[in-house]
Amino acid sequence: MAIKSTGIFQLLSLLPKLEELHLDFQECKFLAHTGDIKSVSASLHLNTLTLVKLDFNSRAIVFFAIDLIRGSRNLQTLNITGTYDKRVRPPLLSSREIEIGLIGKMQLQNVELVSIDDSEVELCLIKSLLAYSSI
Repeated sequence: MAIKSTGIFQLLSLLPKLEELHLDFQECKFLAHTGDIKSVSASLHLNTLTLVKLDFNSRAIVFFAIDLIRGSRNLQTLNITGTYDKRVRPPLLSSREIEIGLIGKMQLQNVELVSIDDSEVELCLIKSLLAYSSI
């Protein structure tokens, strides 16, 4: 079953006191990214975000993760475990598309990236995290 990222953000907006979120993307298929949803995600108060089996070859899932990180202004701990569908070519994304710092400095203190594959998408994400966090 495919889901829309906007539906997840709408659900999260109903949980304004949520500080820790763990999402496992195994068997998860997102519908195509349909635009900017920063206004929906800007109210998240997450301190800890764990994304497991994040498929860096899925453009829609990558954009969802970026929007989730971008909308979590209080985020202090970020854990990402990557996975890859080797049958699918990695998405062509520019560093501007992966820009996280549109909200200014982040509060990140701990970042853990596991099972990454040294792809261009991952490198852009890492550069953006470093540029806009206090790490």
